[in-house]
Amino acid sequence: MGSITATNSKTYPLETEQREPVELRVTGTFPPLLAGTLYRNGPGTHRVDSKTGSYARSHWFDGYALMEKARRTGDLKEVTFGQKRDPCESFFQKMKTVLVPTDSVSDPQMVNSNVTVFANMPGMLKHGPTGPASSHFKVLTCLTDANQITQANPETLEPIAASTQQELHPDLKGQLYCAHPQFDHRTGDVYNYNLHLGPRSTYRIYHTSAHTSRTEVIATFSIKAAYIHSFFMTEDYIIFCVWPAYFKGLGTSILWERNMLDAMKFDPTAQSHWFVVDRKSH
Repeated sequence: MGSITATNSKTYPLETEQREPVELRVTGTFPPLLAGTLYRNGPGTHRVDSKTGSYARSHWFDGYALMEKARRTGDLKEVTFGQKRDPCESFFQKMKTVLVPTDSVSDPQMVNSNVTVFANMPGMLKHGPTGPASSHFKVLTCLTDANQITQANPETLEPIAASTQQELHPDLKGQLYCAHPQFDHRTGDVYNYNLHLGPRSTYRIYHTSAHTSRTEVIATFSIKAAYIHSFFMTEDYIIFCVWPAYFKGLGTSILWERNMLDAMKFDPTAQSHWFVVDRKSH
């Protein structure tokens, strides 16, 4: 996606915040399989107006985090929509998806995790409020590629807690992880990885039980640090590919360049490394 133009900005305005559900007029019917609640998060407004003038980002992805909720009821008679902007200071500009000011890491209103959202994620349920009897979800968990996590109220979309992977396991202290974890559709268990940058970059693949909320590191290996946004899972294995889009300077390039693209360098002479982890034997 390129930079926002004046036309795009007018076509997709995201300048206001709607906290209360808005009932939409619907003509026709929806198939029964569409009944349910859809949560989505991503980039919101890219411009902030103040008494001293306006400040605008040049790229949509650098906008404030936005969470949306659309509900299709079981009787299929109504569709409601609401959204709640999760503010952040954007102090690190393009790097805000990886780094945040140190004094706001524990403030859910300031942590900007706007890549994926999951309901009732194993290990995170303790953050949820006591929801109404009609609610199917206890808590929403929002992830990004940095080791920062936010939880939100599934009814109001209000940020209610902030945490890191170390809450799940003390060894998960690395700076990066995956915004797209894998879930076992039969058990509800979740699998993800943690990357600790440094002279000896270390990857840790872990598993969190949906039944016990207990987290276990099932594989640890060291190899050059690369940007990994997703991985694969089969019935028996985790399949993890470290491709040669390495972070420069053992990861210090992230701080120096202040954006992910410039912090990486693709090595055309290097080979991709594939790791296959048995997830049933642990």
